[in-house]
Amino acid sequence: MAVLGNIPTQRYRAERFLVDADIYNGEMHAGYPIMAFDQPYVHNQLLNLTHLLYSGAWGPYHEIGHQHQWADEQFSGTGEASNNVFVMYAMNVTGVALSHIDTNVTPEGRKTTRDPYFAKGANWQRDWSYFAALDTYLLLTEGFGWQFYRNVSAVYTSLPYRIWDDGERVQFFVRTTCSVSKRNLVPFFAKWNFPLTQATRDACGKLPAWAQDPMPRLVP
Repeated sequence: MAVLGNIPTQRYRAERFLVDADIYNGEMHAGYPIMAFDQPYVHNQLLNLTHLLYSGAWGPYHEIGHQHQWADEQFSGTGEASNNVFVMYAMNVTGVALSHIDTNVTPEGRKTTRDPYFAKGANWQRDWSYFAALDTYLLLTEGFGWQFYRNVSAVYTSLPYRIWDDGERVQFFVRTTCSVSKRNLVPFFAKWNFPLTQATRDACGKLPAWAQDPMPRLVP
């Protein structure tokens, strides 16, 4: 995950899990330490190497993914989605089959999320989150490879300033992905109904079209 996030792999502190009978929020939550319920299935996800190599550990990886999210890269809908890009990368490099991870991330599962999103009018503000957002992220991975996200992360980790405005974070993300991919990804994001400004459209429009854009095929 550090590799994908373009940060040093040498930790200043360990990523620790504290299992407890009663935690503050949810089944697990990120922080130092990461909190998790004291249950046998959690022990299995944390300690059973055979399980990790066969099925991964969505819950623990999801929380560690939160630890790698870059604040300026987060905007409406991404909080519980972009961290799952790190989950999918961890599963990929450890060789876990998609069918063993979560039905939502198989091609069929992603379709069952994608189709209702567009059938309901592609309401980005309301519906672009969780697995719909992850589908968007994974389509870019499939188009440009995992190095694409490492290069995107490199832009954010080298920023000399903070992006405080949520709307500008959206525009910066789109412009960054266009720059990194060296393609005009505006039609791709527009299909998902991202709120794109004319300035972003103009900046990205100077780049070559993305000939392999999957959206015309997936959402005619």
